[in-house]
Amino acid sequence: AIGNAQIVYTNKTPLPKAVLENVPWVKFIGVLATGYNVVDVEVAKQLGITVTNVPAYSTQSVAQFTMALLLEMCHHVG
Repeated sequence: AIGNAQIVYTNKTPLPKAVLENVPWVKFIGVLATGYNVVDVEVAKQLGITVTNVPAYSTQSVAQFTMALLLEMCHHVG
């Protein structure tokens, strides 16, 4: 629940138009992921709500996993 918060962080909880229009006090939404797909960004923009994401989210883990897969494929280390 958003309650009376002006700053909202989300990851998997959708914030569609119907929700955003009912929380006019929200000023900022931070999506704790690389995409914005859980927030209706156009409506947020119209309502003056800033929406951001975390573009480098999990970058190191993805790189580590990629290297582990390469090692397994080439040298069967796993």
